[in-house]
Amino acid sequence: MEQVINLGNSALKYASLGLAVFPCHFPVDGQCSCKNPQCGNIGKHPKTEHGMKDATLDQTQIKEWWLNDPLANIAIACGSISGIVVAEFDTLDAIQGKVIPATVTALSGRGLPHFYFRYHPKIINDSIKINGKETFSIRTDGRYVIAPPSLHYTGNIYQWSREPGSIEIAIPPDWLFELPTPEGAKPSTVPDIIPNGSRDNTLYTIACSLRAKGLSENEILVALLEMNRTRCKPPLAETQVREKTKQACKHPAGRFLTAYQNNGSAPNLELTPLGTLLAEPEPQYDWQLEHRLPVGGSSMVVAKPKVGKSTWGRCLAIRTARGQDFMGFKTRQGKVIYLALEEKREEVRRHFQRMDAKEDDPILLCFTPNPQNGIAKLREIVEQECPVLIIVDPLFKFIKIKDCNDYAEVSAALTPLLSLARDTGAHVMTMHHESKIEREGGDQILGSTALFAAVDTVFSLKRTDRYRTIKTIQRYGEDMREITLEIDDNQLVSAGVERHEADLSHMDDTIREFLGKQKAPVEEKTIHEAVEGRRELKIKSLRRLVEANKVVRTGSGKKGDPFLYSSIASTQ
Repeated sequence: MEQVINLGNSALKYASLGLAVFPCHFPVDGQCSCKNPQCGNIGKHPKTEHGMKDATLDQTQIKEWWLNDPLANIAIACGSISGIVVAEFDTLDAIQGKVIPATVTALSGRGLPHFYFRYHPKIINDSIKINGKETFSIRTDGRYVIAPPSLHYTGNIYQWSREPGSIEIAIPPDWLFELPTPEGAKPSTVPDIIPNGSRDNTLYTIACSLRAKGLSENEILVALLEMNRTRCKPPLAETQVREKTKQACKHPAGRFLTAYQNNGSAPNLELTPLGTLLAEPEPQYDWQLEHRLPVGGSSMVVAKPKVGKSTWGRCLAIRTARGQDFMGFKTRQGKVIYLALEEKREEVRRHFQRMDAKEDDPILLCFTPNPQNGIAKLREIVEQECPVLIIVDPLFKFIKIKDCNDYAEVSAALTPLLSLARDTGAHVMTMHHESKIEREGGDQILGSTALFAAVDTVFSLKRTDRYRTIKTIQRYGEDMREITLEIDDNQLVSAGVERHEADLSHMDDTIREFLGKQKAPVEEKTIHEAVEGRRELKIKSLRRLVEANKVVRTGSGKKGDPFLYSSIASTQ
């Protein structure tokens, strides 16, 4: 029964990670479930009418398939539809001499590896033979692979060595581009039909490839519009195609993008002299929020309940929708999708009204907590709407996690959101709770360290009796030092002074209040004993109060003549 449950759940999980699946027949007592005694492909051929063309990310369809046939083996479609190329090895000897980067890896029923790599249109379907015997095959557009925990005809179970979601799918190694092309074969470029669910990523990948070849923005746009018209089913809106073109053309013409930027080119192994490295200029990033949120990146806003993270997020949303500065930082103007999954609808409405929100502010909202097939549906919406910012508030009302302390589970659940950001160029921001235990840095986040490791920026919000504060920990750019937050009567957020300055100002007031109640000047040690707070803060406050002529200091500070302090008012 355990395997039955795993098959359906596994198929759903793969789809949530962007891997299109469909059911295949399965072995039964050494025969195939297709009931053909002469079947030469036991447990490996499709059960659906249209075979691999039925591959989908639709969770409802997937549930129906495995509900009707819970023993069906799982097939993952390769190529652009899933964004993968798979190298299947039939002998271990064939791996010798090949550089295999760490990547998602399955083991067949015979214990032989299937290596998953990122899709690249220049890689073709191929079967490599030595002495007439097939040693390994490459599967891309139009092909598929059987995935764990499917049943092999030997009676063994397909297994993961490195499971999807636990590790990034690697870019293809050089040798995949250097394989001999079989006679009559054509390079795999773009499928004849680009289905819903892979349109956005496919067009962006093609745009990046054309940019790397030196084409201009207008030339790429013309090519993408024609491809969208003739091959995308259904076509994307023209505005979306233009947006994909602009994203690709932010990079220099004639230069392949990095793996992080989803181009998929295979770099050579090169050594860089230290002197050359030190002479390189600082990288330039595209920012959604200047110096804080990278375009196509991810972030997390962490705080205890009632600190104001939702208020802060909605203020960012309206500033982004209008292209206005937020907390002193420039925003990239554009549409915002805000998933308000915890607060009441009327509370969110009232807050936007108090911020003087307008009907034409380009903000789309969702109030459905724990939406079914949330990731897949969000991707479809993003493909249609082309937002620049997506806010998920809170994270665990959107993705389902049984154990938030399980690194592998958390990492797998976050991967589709991170992929959504990278594929579309939208920044994905999530709201999340802080641990009940007082901690610093990434350890303050409730749950696994996978949460901290996954995102590019963490915003940490705190609240004390005197003020709210915010600071960042960033992968790109410099961390923002802890500053105070000002929230006005309309719940609009603005940046205040640094927390250290706020603490000093509070100490100034406290010391002046204490001295104002004294009938005679007092020594410094009396102030330290009577006024609460850090000693170094009191020392610095006293010095600057004296320099600003707000406190009077007498005496020489020597033995027998100590410094004495009094308020200005008490000396008059």
